[in-house]
Amino acid sequence: MTEWEDAFLTIWAHAVYLFVSCTKGGRAVKKGIHPEYVEAIVTCACGETWRTRSTKREIHLEVCSACHPFFTGKQKYVDSAGRVERFQRKYGQRSAGENKG
Repeated sequence: MTEWEDAFLTIWAHAVYLFVSCTKGGRAVKKGIHPEYVEAIVTCACGETWRTRSTKREIHLEVCSACHPFFTGKQKYVDSAGRVERFQRKYGQRSAGENKG
């Protein structure tokens, strides 16, 4: 038996053991020390909601995959207190060929 086959059989045996112990009323975790795992509702600031499971019943997010620029492909500038304008006034709009200094 090769090393790869031996590793595969070891992992398979552990998976079967865990499956059998969990489906026959056994638990993979100790009783009484873990928080209750319940259905949760996740709500994003953009209004998107979905259900998952967690130890909390409600989860509130500021950004999710429905509104994050990486997932939507849209760039948003969040200008808090005019920081972009202040930066542009201080450093100006430089072209690619200008010396930095």
